[in-house]
Amino acid sequence: MINQKIRPIHLERLAYLYLRQSTPQQMLDHKESLRVQLQLKERLLDLGFKNVEVIDTDLGKSGAGYADRAGFGKILNEVYQERVGAVAAWEASRLARSDYEWRNLIRFCQITNTLVIDESGIYDPNNIDDNAMLGIKATMCEYELNMLMKRARAGSLEKARRGELYTMVPSGYYLTEEGKCEMEVDERIQQTLQLVFDKFNEFGSAHQVLLWFCDEGIKFPKVRYYQKKRTIEWELPIYSTILSVLKNPIYAGAYVYGRSTTRTFIRDNKPVKTAHHLLPMEEWTVLLENQHAAYISWEQYLKNQQQLCDNAHHSNWVSKGAAKKGISLLTGLIMCAVCGRKLNVKYSGRDGKNVRYVCRGCYNSTGKRDNCFTTNGRKLDAAVVDEVLKVIGPAAINASLEAEDRLSSERSEHQQRLELALEQARYVSDRRQRQFNAVDPENRSVLRQIQQKWDEALLDVERLEQELKKEKQEHQPLDELQRQKLYELANDLPRLWNSPSTDERTKKRIVRTLIKNIVAKAEPEKELNHFTIHWVGGVHSELWLKHPRRGKGVCKTSKEAIELIKELAAITNDSDIARILNRCGLKTAAGKSWSKASVSTFRHVNRIRGFSKKAYEASNLLNIYKAADELGVNRDVVNRLIKIGLIQAKQIIKHAPWMIHRSELEKSSVVEAIRCIKQREKIIDPNQQKLIF
Repeated sequence: MINQKIRPIHLERLAYLYLRQSTPQQMLDHKESLRVQLQLKERLLDLGFKNVEVIDTDLGKSGAGYADRAGFGKILNEVYQERVGAVAAWEASRLARSDYEWRNLIRFCQITNTLVIDESGIYDPNNIDDNAMLGIKATMCEYELNMLMKRARAGSLEKARRGELYTMVPSGYYLTEEGKCEMEVDERIQQTLQLVFDKFNEFGSAHQVLLWFCDEGIKFPKVRYYQKKRTIEWELPIYSTILSVLKNPIYAGAYVYGRSTTRTFIRDNKPVKTAHHLLPMEEWTVLLENQHAAYISWEQYLKNQQQLCDNAHHSNWVSKGAAKKGISLLTGLIMCAVCGRKLNVKYSGRDGKNVRYVCRGCYNSTGKRDNCFTTNGRKLDAAVVDEVLKVIGPAAINASLEAEDRLSSERSEHQQRLELALEQARYVSDRRQRQFNAVDPENRSVLRQIQQKWDEALLDVERLEQELKKEKQEHQPLDELQRQKLYELANDLPRLWNSPSTDERTKKRIVRTLIKNIVAKAEPEKELNHFTIHWVGGVHSELWLKHPRRGKGVCKTSKEAIELIKELAAITNDSDIARILNRCGLKTAAGKSWSKASVSTFRHVNRIRGFSKKAYEASNLLNIYKAADELGVNRDVVNRLIKIGLIQAKQIIKHAPWMIHRSELEKSSVVEAIRCIKQREKIIDPNQQKLIF
């Protein structure tokens, strides 16, 4: 029997059956729920609906109003278009657990005369009683959701306060049957994890640790979960892997819960929830120290977090930033005394060897360039290095001894890593062999696959054996002669510092270890720049460097080149001037060859007027090309007439253009010589001393 609320107008339209389960895990564990929801389709057909469409695109998505549900959006759109006769779901919570989304749906159904059907009844939103019942269902759904979340959160929090709640354990640890967190027993895993912290302590940069792992070809143990089974796979790390290890407090022996939170905001008139917003340490929900075996101490973990924070110069304008390979030694250490911001580094020159430290803080805030601070980077670096070498000079011998011990230790650790990797590779090879022997020889397809994997394992063993053999041959302990050279370098620290083989990053890390920051201030009246060095120990020292006036730098153009450019600019263009200067062997202030651009820049800086073709022609002066055109001959003829003295011409310097006055071309001797040349007669040289037959 058809319900009285269902009218022909409803049966003419589509009926939508909405299916939903909250999480993908529910879809795997509660398959019976989906079958129960599908039973409602038979009921819709029995009620007289001929066209029933099942919407199952939102399976595995929450109905709390934070996930983007395409299926629910499609139903809203179809209801708005008045194409739907009924919207059905097994229970109200399947459609929505958010009061906002539920009321939007009911309001649309009320306007378009659409029914709402669940397992317990048929509701007409235009009926006051049915509308009230739908409102109660919506309230109960949201209340039920909040209660479930509150209970689950309370239980999880209580377990977390005991340090027993683990959702996922990172590599380097595992959970025992009693739920305790223990360090991995695999020595290779332990050594690789420890290597991350050791190299970060050495390099001071997560990115440099990653590059070192990739250069050395050291694989990292990554945790994989498949069908609730935890496995370890070895592969080259990526940046996020290294960073997650350095930031995870579990490696410092601490249990932490609530390091991140979720936030809700409005987007396109809908609430959107985003997760994984990291909280500061003081806002962590649970922090229990010394809960399990640690790779580093808690103090070292805090030091690492401060180092990572200092390296993140893009997100924190007062941080030092990581030590990079640029030639500027004090990047991130110099602060402006006026605005308190870090000074930027500006490289210039063809090879980028000219360094300046520039403060743009006042310009960014006020738009005025006058208050910006700038100084010569190479001069300041050299002055600070002198101060640093004075401080670390007495400890040079001890540093050389520690460097030798650490070098030997690193070589030993690398050999140990190769030995552990070789041991594991041999185990895999033996296991593949046992699998090969256990396969039925007549099962060819399986036999070929197992044999291929066995061959790959044997190749891996061979590769590691060769690497271990090469490592033992190349890295022998230091002999007495090598030790003596090391001690000599320690006694001559400036030579070691300035050696081309000394890495720039090593220099920067030494400086950053000793210096907290440097405060820079200009003293225009004294023509000096004042620098206050704040050492890590709390002691301050001062530096005064002369601020050179504009144009008073150490690089100067020679007087000969300056005078020549002034004279040549009146008779020819910049391109010809550059050619002439280069042929004369004259160089720029930087010791480089001249170009059209450098000549033009030099003229503008020194306010030298450029070549004017109109002014040159008004002076009745001609070059060889113009003179040849007016005489109707080629330039070789004009050169010959100048050489024999028929045409008087002037040349500022060798290779410069000849200057010929127009009156020279009108002389009778020149006119007669040109006539003879054109008629192929011999020219009579008035300066001829011999009679030639």
